[in-house]
Amino acid sequence: MDKLVEENLAQEKPDAAFEKRMVAGFRTRIPEHTRSTGWLVGLMRLRAVQITAVVAGLLGFQIGRMITRGSGTAPSTSIQIESRGTSISAAAFKQLASLVGEWQGVQDGVPVRVIYTLAANGTALMEQMQPANSAETMITMFTVDGDQLIATHYCSNGNQPQMVTNNIGNLEKDGVTFSLVRITGMKTPDDWHNTGLTVTLDDKDHITQRWTYLYKGKTGTTVMHYARVRKSS
Repeated sequence: MDKLVEENLAQEKPDAAFEKRMVAGFRTRIPEHTRSTGWLVGLMRLRAVQITAVVAGLLGFQIGRMITRGSGTAPSTSIQIESRGTSISAAAFKQLASLVGEWQGVQDGVPVRVIYTLAANGTALMEQMQPANSAETMITMFTVDGDQLIATHYCSNGNQPQMVTNNIGNLEKDGVTFSLVRITGMKTPDDWHNTGLTVTLDDKDHITQRWTYLYKGKTGTTVMHYARVRKSS
């Protein structure tokens, strides 16, 4: 029996040509498989790079926000400047508001009475000036406009010069100065009208007003001193 099996095996030897075809086919399939695997690996690497870039971007953004908050940097320079300017003008207006009350002075031998009151829910300071020999009252309104103060004078001559601060000074040191920017109510260019005003708080009970004016092409200055009227208790 064993001898019969051996004889059959000897007769059934592998075909050499068939073996070569099998090996060649196997070798041909290996590169295709390798290319498929390489494409898959490349895709995975690309996705990993993209994910890493996104994570790095988010991390950088978060760190930037933390640094900005820590340094207290404002998001906008213009807003920062505007806020600073507004605070200066508001502080100057608060100084002017300290004048609220009654004051008395003398101009060219004539007693003058001045009253300061807050109006428009505290956003405007009204000055009422009345000479003792006149029934007319002249009014000056002081208001805040952004980084500057505005003084609008309603003159008995019928015109209304509007004056603004260029550089806001300290009321208690060099005073607050207003300069003319526009005027209404003028009948002729030669009409008498104010062109500027400086208000100085000499101390808590004394103020000085320095008015400049223009009349028929000629300039002039009027200086007035006032003392606070203390109410008797």
